[in-house]
Amino acid sequence: MSPVTILPIFAGLAAGLPTEVDANRRAASSSPDEVRVASIAYAGSGCSASTITGPFSSDGKTFGLPHGSLVAQSGPGTSPAYNRRNCQIALKIRYSSGWQFSVTEAEYTGSAQLPGGVSGSSNAIIYFGGETNQATSTKTIGGPFDGKYVHVAKFVGANAVWSPCGSESILNINADAHLDPDNVRDTARFTVDTPPVVDVQWRRC
Repeated sequence: MSPVTILPIFAGLAAGLPTEVDANRRAASSSPDEVRVASIAYAGSGCSASTITGPFSSDGKTFGLPHGSLVAQSGPGTSPAYNRRNCQIALKIRYSSGWQFSVTEAEYTGSAQLPGGVSGSSNAIIYFGGETNQATSTKTIGGPFDGKYVHVAKFVGANAVWSPCGSESILNINADAHLDPDNVRDTARFTVDTPPVVDVQWRRC
């Protein structure tokens, strides 16, 4: 696993209070007046600085979080260590006091080249720093398969986790690409190779 890296805050994220239009839009849609990503830390075998961003949309309800280098591989001459690639990202999110939020959906897309006897899995885990509850979602594809896939990870109802009440939370998102290579004679590849779009919901404490 690569060492934890802390990214500087992007200028656009560190700007001052939102405009009056943005504040009115958030108030009308039940979200805080101010929300931003203060810092991003990451670690794992499948992420790097070039694949990390964190801007919120103007209404505070979506943000982008690319994982462009998650590629799991197996087959002749490939180390078993490449069967799984993951990226653990921790976002320090600051917002107006008196609110809490949860992630409702994260959309991952990728590609898979799977011979018979091999399956590929896209796994997503959401949790908050200092909390024990986790929300999970998994999509598994069995071979033979050669093509694109979409994994819409939903974290609602009993699978939802909420941030602590306050004005700052650490949101942890773990993305994982995993091959189960029962067939080790043929080459297999499984990717999570386009940015997930992460949706959040807010409520007052």
